[in-house]
Amino acid sequence: MKQQLNFSIDFNQVQTPKRFCAKQNLCTILRWVTLILPIVFCSTAWAQQANMRYVASENGVFVYHFEQVPLGKGWNIYKKTAEANDYVKLNDTTIKGATYPAELVGALGDEYFRFAALMQSRNERDFFLSLQANRDNATLLSFLSPKIAKATGKLFVDNSTKPGDRVTYKIEFVDDLDRPTGKTIEKSFTIQTFTAVQPSKLVVANEGYTLKVNWEYPKRTAENDLVMHFLIMVKKANERFFESMVTDFVLRDDIKTTYTTSFQLEELNQNIEVYVVAVDATEQHGPQSTPVTYFVKDNIPPAQINEIRATMRNGQGLVTWDMVADLDLKGYQLERSTHIEKGYVPVQKGLLGPTETFFVDQTIVEGVNYFYRIAALDESGNRSAWSASVLLQVP
Repeated sequence: MKQQLNFSIDFNQVQTPKRFCAKQNLCTILRWVTLILPIVFCSTAWAQQANMRYVASENGVFVYHFEQVPLGKGWNIYKKTAEANDYVKLNDTTIKGATYPAELVGALGDEYFRFAALMQSRNERDFFLSLQANRDNATLLSFLSPKIAKATGKLFVDNSTKPGDRVTYKIEFVDDLDRPTGKTIEKSFTIQTFTAVQPSKLVVANEGYTLKVNWEYPKRTAENDLVMHFLIMVKKANERFFESMVTDFVLRDDIKTTYTTSFQLEELNQNIEVYVVAVDATEQHGPQSTPVTYFVKDNIPPAQINEIRATMRNGQGLVTWDMVADLDLKGYQLERSTHIEKGYVPVQKGLLGPTETFFVDQTIVEGVNYFYRIAALDESGNRSAWSASVLLQVP
């Protein structure tokens, strides 16, 4: 069994192989800027104004605002229904974002590491300032995690409103002494929910320890389609629970319907079960794709043998080579020909043993030149590339 070192970081209190790439994280942010911000602020698909947005889920109505609120200042939220003329205050205390780095990190818990990696933040202060100074960054992350939306003071969850209700929300901004600043946002909505669809056409394949997963998901068409990213869940044959195997966000993309991602496994020659699930802005999961059971085969060939030598000794041909250091090496296939480019045949039936590093050819003929090449094979039937051919000149 081939084994590979597993460099993992425990973000979610489970041990899973993680995939990190600074360039890919940067590309993730750029994709969010180009794909999600137009939806949040411009697209009629959201059917709402840029400064307030709601998302309805089974956990309540998530009400977001996108105003830049100075440190220490906050807001209150009020609601009135179609049957009432007066606003009712919904929050007990003023809603404020974290005012210093440690407070933000404490509010995020383990998720801080995940988002800091995504933002390529060097430390807690760098991460805090990137959200304070850049409205886009804060907005993007708010739609990836309600926890970060609350920690940055951009979200209130209304548990008193249900789908179908016609409501008007009013956000009133206050200063650091909780006095109204005079700035408000007021919007009316008919609350609607959206259920994510099932990802389809799931295909799984591996190249060595790299597992590649492909699936399809439709483009955004509904006004309240809020699916933002996907989770890839994997369970080994001898385990009870599925685990999320990809740390980098696999983002929803409005310009495509086919998705691909990959990650590293720890073992080969094992059965796994894989499914994909869509996740919306409230972290609510849609129906999972039809699971795929897949055998992760060992398709990694042994290393190519670089050194092969042939000399005459006591009237016989002596061929030697360097041993291949492969834990599941089965043996060597040595072939001979009188032409360098064609006509190679095995020197014996079966393989030479995995510990053998020489072969004595007793069937050579005087005056004939022979070419030898060798390849290593493992227990899974993978064969290395052939070595370069070596010449034996027989006097």
